[in-house]
This record gives sequence, C-alpha cells and structure tokens, in this order.
Amino acid sequence: MNSLATFAARTPHAKAYRAFSGYGWENFEDPMFGSLQADLFFCGPDGEARSVMEQLIAHVGLSPVYIGGSDQAPVLENVTRLWFALAFGQNLGRHLAFKVLTD
Repeated sequence: MNSLATFAARTPHAKAYRAFSGYGWENFEDPMFGSLQADLFFCGPDGEARSVMEQLIAHVGLSPVYIGGSDQAPVLENVTRLWFALAFGQNLGRHLAFKVLTD
C-alpha cells in the first residue's frame, strides 16, 4: 500500500492528496527556471478540495498539474524516484524540476 492509501485508510473522512513530495526544498524556495515556472504533479479526489490544492501549489509558486485520483499515487512515487535519480545519481543538483509542455 502506498503512503497516500495508508493515510486515506486511516482518515476516512479526510480528502487526502499527494503533492510536494517529488522535489527538494530548493524548488519551493525558487520555482523559476529562467522564465519557466516549474510544475508540481499532484493526485487525489476530484472536486472542491482539488481547487484548494491547486491554489496551495500556486501560492508556493509552482504550476499545479493534476494527474488523477488517489490511484495515481504510485506514479508520483516514481516521479520522486526519477527526481532523485537525476538530482543525485546524475549529479544535476537539487534545483531540478519538471515541466509539462503541450501544443
């Protein structure tokens, strides 16, 4: 069971989300990369609480990217693994973030 599922199971009346775990603190201190704002992936239930999460992420200075319901938490855990592999395994440093680009 992933950490979001564990938390949700133990707090059945809460709206549980997974966010803020995929980056080092440097990206929260400075979410800009030149003129580009870093994205922050998050997941959890859709609805009114989702907009609160989007506002919280935006207030930190990141661009929120919703990837789906709580069942997507393992995807975010893999994003965290990717961040660590790049930041430390490839020596790219901790001020490293992701950006979704589309047409």
